[in-house]
Amino acid sequence: MAWEMSLGAVYGWGTLGIALLLAVVAVAMALGCAGSAVTAPEAERDDSTADFEPDRLIAGVGTGLYKPLNLPEFVTADDVVFLEDPDIVLGLSAEGEHRAYPIRQAAFHHIINDMIGGVPYLITY
Repeated sequence: MAWEMSLGAVYGWGTLGIALLLAVVAVAMALGCAGSAVTAPEAERDDSTADFEPDRLIAGVGTGLYKPLNLPEFVTADDVVFLEDPDIVLGLSAEGEHRAYPIRQAAFHHIINDMIGGVPYLITY
């Protein structure tokens, strides 16, 4: 490794010396952190007057950014013309069926909603 070679060259340490240094640092951190957690005093909480507006709840990047791919159509492996040898796919075998979702499409949509054997599946990438 580059950092190992540079420490060895500068300080004359070998792999054993670096391993020993890392072990000493780990033990020092463990001893220094043990029992030092500071917690805030328990505050009384009254949720009876809390307002919750589900419409204002936003998780992640918000809605509308990704366009899910819903119930994609499939072709047999012999009929595929849009994939090349280096292309990667996400493979799924379920309910006796086999599907391949190209990474290019999965990365664009991020969400694929599919139905396999009457069971809904959500594939994400």
